[in-house]
Amino acid sequence: MPAKKTRSSKTPKVLKALRNRIVGSGEEAPEKLLLNPKNWRTHSADQEAALEGLLTEVGWVQTVVKNKTTGNLVDGHLRVSLARKRGEKSVPVVYVELSPEEEELVLATLDPLGDLAGIDSKKLEELLAGLNPGSVALAKLVADLEAELGIGQKDDDGDLETLLDQAVQMDPGKEFVVVMCEDEDDWTRLKATLELRTVRRGGYKAGSPFDATGTERVVRASRLLELLEAER
Repeated sequence: MPAKKTRSSKTPKVLKALRNRIVGSGEEAPEKLLLNPKNWRTHSADQEAALEGLLTEVGWVQTVVKNKTTGNLVDGHLRVSLARKRGEKSVPVVYVELSPEEEELVLATLDPLGDLAGIDSKKLEELLAGLNPGSVALAKLVADLEAELGIGQKDDDGDLETLLDQAVQMDPGKEFVVVMCEDEDDWTRLKATLELRTVRRGGYKAGSPFDATGTERVVRASRLLELLEAER
């Protein structure tokens, strides 16, 4: 009697092919591209200057995305705004066809999905070390990235510091001054002025979901005073 055939557990599951919503590409005058009224992204002066520096030094390397159904931009608002300011005649565009509901979904999640990507600090450090941008704003952006990674910074003993062991906590019994940033531009300038470093959050065990790195939030008065006195 022949053996009964059974389905192999290793049979790959056939997934439905992804739809291609891209319907074309071209160029348009920036004045004719509609900024999406529901765009929620804001851009600091530093970010705008850095992007303009990159566009000036390199040129267009990325298209903006326009939904042909509504005529609205889905991605690339800052690039279009800069093109208008510079008096550019055209902007490279990729066209998609999305329903208004799909447009809102993409608008809400496209940038945050990119933000979820992790960082290979070693590869980024090697990449930054070889850069020599001509734009002052781009050079500042590279310096800010290096500062966040602790690249090339020195501690009080003159030794290279890559990452502080733990962020300094606001211990009881000590005096504190709180500096409030009104917007992202204030925060960017403050980070550069105070040379804020990359630190680990203090008080959490290694491997904990809260054991992450971030920007230093507590600065010792002695270090702040040295910076202020150096400016005199």
